[in-house]
Amino acid sequence: MNLPSIKTLNSAFPGRGEDLRRALELSGKELKEHPAAKHLSALLHLPAKTSQIRLTVLNAIAETCGVEYVAHKDDTIFQNKGFDYLDVGDPYVPTIIRFSETGRYVVACYGDIVEKGNYI
Repeated sequence: MNLPSIKTLNSAFPGRGEDLRRALELSGKELKEHPAAKHLSALLHLPAKTSQIRLTVLNAIAETCGVEYVAHKDDTIFQNKGFDYLDVGDPYVPTIIRFSETGRYVVACYGDIVEKGNYI
């Protein structure tokens, strides 16, 4: 999988690029050992998806304000086509985004993506 580079991650989250990249590369089993993942697990009644755990760990490392979801106009109860992002408080500040359909992680401004259409 093509992941954001340490340099790109550092540009959005200065001094945290290496840790963020490591979290993007960890296996699901390794992710579950992170304190943020253990906290998430204690809050849920059902097991979390690996992507949810990874985003929670990334949020903890980046010290952002949580993980948010932007719906796609074609989302259904069975399939999400939107994206998750780490909430940095401003839609035009670069953050980590995960596209639901592809599982791809990028560093971008989610406001720019929403402006292009198809998202609600």
